[in-house]
Amino acid sequence: ERVQNIEDLAAHLECFLNSGCYVRVEPNGERILLYGRALVEKINGLKIYINPKEHAPPHFHVTSHDSDIDVRFIIDDCSLLPGSPVDTKTRHLIEHWYWDGARAKLIAFWNKTRTTDCPVGPIREEA
Repeated sequence: ERVQNIEDLAAHLECFLNSGCYVRVEPNGERILLYGRALVEKINGLKIYINPKEHAPPHFHVTSHDSDIDVRFIIDDCSLLPGSPVDTKTRHLIEHWYWDGARAKLIAFWNKTRTTDCPVGPIREEA
């Protein structure tokens, strides 16, 4: 994708720097760009991530080192994925962040971080 202006460049650099990507150098000298989890945002000690190679449905992860939080929310409606226990305060914080405009950001991160071998493709917005 070609960068057209400084704002686009800044957005691409921010995405790259937060993407968790790294370069693996093969024995033959070939360099391969690999992706780790992409940091979407930090709020109140929580880190919101999207992984590049994920299972359905499209979702995001919320983690915290302080309180051992590691939960998953569905991008479409911010509902919890089964097996994601979370306290009420954290859930309300994430829901507020999500409904206050983060949904579009999550979709953009999800779509930008899809790898070619990801079993779940990009999210298509309904018109």
